[in-house]
Amino acid sequence: YYIEAPPISCTRERWQEVSGMARKGAKLACPLAAAFFEGLEEGLGWDVYEAMLDFEVYTLELHRMATVRARVLGGGSGRGASSSGSSSSSSAS
Repeated sequence: YYIEAPPISCTRERWQEVSGMARKGAKLACPLAAAFFEGLEEGLGWDVYEAMLDFEVYTLELHRMATVRARVLGGGSGRGASSSGSSSSSSAS
């Protein structure tokens, strides 16, 4: 899915909205983690949830670009090695 989707782009307002959703989710799912992140925010002086979104999107984009590059250079889906390895081991007698 991540490889087939276009690059991520959104407005600053949407980014803040998603960050707020992550904050609410952390408070509901894991209050101790939320308290830890609040402490980080106080110490660092910036929105930790926005930083986590930045990191997540950055890594997804790196993965997407690497997969596209591999497809272009390799001419395939990039999954052939694992499937051919399975078939060669199962066909050996």
